[in-house]
Amino acid sequence: MADIILINPHGTKFVGDFTLPLGLLQSATYISQNYNVKLLDLRVKPNWKASLLEELKKGPYFVGISTMTGPNLISALEISKFVKDNSNALVVWGGIHATSLPIETAKEPLVDIVVKGEGEETFNELADSIINNRPLNNIKGVYYKKNGVVKSNPDRPPIDLNKLPQIPFDILDDVEKYVWEGEDGNRVMSYMSSRGCPQQCTFCYITDFYKSKWKWFDAERVLDDFEYMVNRFKLNHIYVNDDNFFVDLKRSEDIARGILDRKIDISWDVLGAHSASVLRMTPEFIKTLDKSRCRGMLIGAETGSPRIHKLIRKNITPEMLIRGNKKFIGTNIIPTYSFTSGYPTETKQELQMTVDLLFKLWKDNKNIVPGNIKPLMPYPGTPLYQIALEYGFNPPKTAKNWADITWDNYMKLDLPWMTQKEKRLRVDLYYATVLMNPEYMFIRNKLFKTVTSIVSPIMKFRVKNLNFNLPLELSAARTIHHGLL
Repeated sequence: MADIILINPHGTKFVGDFTLPLGLLQSATYISQNYNVKLLDLRVKPNWKASLLEELKKGPYFVGISTMTGPNLISALEISKFVKDNSNALVVWGGIHATSLPIETAKEPLVDIVVKGEGEETFNELADSIINNRPLNNIKGVYYKKNGVVKSNPDRPPIDLNKLPQIPFDILDDVEKYVWEGEDGNRVMSYMSSRGCPQQCTFCYITDFYKSKWKWFDAERVLDDFEYMVNRFKLNHIYVNDDNFFVDLKRSEDIARGILDRKIDISWDVLGAHSASVLRMTPEFIKTLDKSRCRGMLIGAETGSPRIHKLIRKNITPEMLIRGNKKFIGTNIIPTYSFTSGYPTETKQELQMTVDLLFKLWKDNKNIVPGNIKPLMPYPGTPLYQIALEYGFNPPKTAKNWADITWDNYMKLDLPWMTQKEKRLRVDLYYATVLMNPEYMFIRNKLFKTVTSIVSPIMKFRVKNLNFNLPLELSAARTIHHGLL
């Protein structure tokens, strides 16, 4: 039987995006050594109720559910109700949403306990207390109800990543489901070598979740993990899913050189890179990255407006992005740029500056992937959320209502700093920038590539000119895109 069940809910996910549920896997590193743990990932478990019911009948002590603000919460609530209806197990919520709003989350009728922040040590102590019927008041990082009143314990200090045991892959039903096909038939799996980021961007959850701190696995640990994963799962490529990989360039170079020295036969790319780090990269550093077969990195550009860059404390300028972009010309390293729009006080002229920067980067380096321009979401736990409140944003009061905070529901969101016309412009811009880009890295689907290759020229014209009049082809393409999510 499983003493503990951990669940990764459904949410808005991209077709083919079966990255490992790394948050839950790493949270289970200690409890899986002491207890029988079962991890259910609803993204790869269509008939999840039957699987969960089978496990609930065995009498687990608690069910831990990972949460993110947005549609994920609808699934989390459905799971919680199912657990309550079919067992006596306690329901424990953790993850980004629960950490951002721990008191509000603990008040939810279907939630018994909230784990705030990193879960490795907290889950282990929580399991000991629940299984041995001990009080919860001494467990740091926990919120719980007692006689209907929410009790909060002190936050847990940051953990040392290098003390963590190996990721417990064996608690997954089928690891093969998390190996996807990349270019040239490569077998790809995700990995995380660090957590957090030292930057203080106002739109990012990290400022609250990790207190704008960065922590990392040492280069030798990363290389050991790479070798283990490549040998065990026969991988050709590893996708490093870090928030900000290049904070310590020496560590990054040690990893790249270690791949070469150990003759680890993989290519790899990185989710998170900051433009300031890119500017610190020497030609020799980039050459080493290229030799180690680093094939890409996602760089947060956010906006083309210097004023907005200052507003969101991004600590970059458009000129920095332009200079950094040119460093990769002539290499096999492909930068992908992400942008956001809809900031309070953002003007249409500043929105046009963002579009212009996107195309400038693309013109200077033909090998980039321009990414897309997403509408801003006022997520809780971010400094920008407080700014949104000052501009009249009326936040949801329940998890069910927070589930509506999504791009697909953007027109219905109460964002007082924008008119409906201004919101519509940003929604159309988002879909158009996704659909103009057949190489968009987060949708691994042949139908998507076929559709975008057809509509891409029209979408580029619309994006360049912010012209979405009579968008018949955009509406049709948006419907197809939505059907792929």
